[in-house]
Amino acid sequence: MLKVIIGMQWGSEGKGSVAQILATKDQPELAIRVGGPNAGHSIAIPGGTYPLRHVPAAVVHKHTKLALGPESLVLPDVLAQELHDLQKMGWLAGRPLHISPRAAVITKEDIEEDNKDVEARGSESTRKGIGVTRAKKARRLAKLVGDEDDEVIRQLVEKELVVIEDPDLDWHVREDDDIHIESTQGFLLSLNYGDYPHVTSRDLTVTQALNDAGFGNFPTDKWDVYTVGVARTFPIRIAGRSGPLPGEISWEELATATNGYIQPELTTVTRKVRR
Repeated sequence: MLKVIIGMQWGSEGKGSVAQILATKDQPELAIRVGGPNAGHSIAIPGGTYPLRHVPAAVVHKHTKLALGPESLVLPDVLAQELHDLQKMGWLAGRPLHISPRAAVITKEDIEEDNKDVEARGSESTRKGIGVTRAKKARRLAKLVGDEDDEVIRQLVEKELVVIEDPDLDWHVREDDDIHIESTQGFLLSLNYGDYPHVTSRDLTVTQALNDAGFGNFPTDKWDVYTVGVARTFPIRIAGRSGPLPGEISWEELATATNGYIQPELTTVTRKVRR
């Protein structure tokens, strides 16, 4: 069975926590994270939480194969820090992260161009080079993980923390394995379905997640797809000029209404106060 975990609002619905709970319960043979490092999945670990920006939250089940799909975007320094942290904490348990050779690498130039675009547009962004890198890949100009010319990724391969290859999806489907696909952000930020231009650079749907994970060319009668839609009672958007938020109220109002239980939250990646 394929289980797709997807956000139903503007992101930060708690997908990381849900993915962690489901991984502990289902013990999937394979977990694929799709998207880029502009969004994080926070998992509960002894002593607090850890924000994952590349590795699937299913890392908590030590027998799950971990992968990034062909439409993923990789920020090498962030990936390296994350893998080293997880290895030090004992979560990797000798498992390398499988990265599709067709995944794109975010360069420093991409990030610089993204920041210039944000200033010119006057709109909000995580400023991580996501849209620029996706546009370059569409123009056949992006650097891919399979090009093997990124020094940081090459070192991760040498340390056996990364394997540059797609998981054998045909084999996993034939074996009727449980496969989790962890999407990032939320449906209402979709390029074609959200409040344009206050959207991300791709659609955030179940079919998009399947395609991003590498299942785009599979006949639909080859699997059963189970969708887990994640929503929260009080939806949020990132801070700043991030677009409409119907029924928006202040953190002060929420704190008063809940006797101080609800307090301001920070976004996982940008560390800004959420709306």
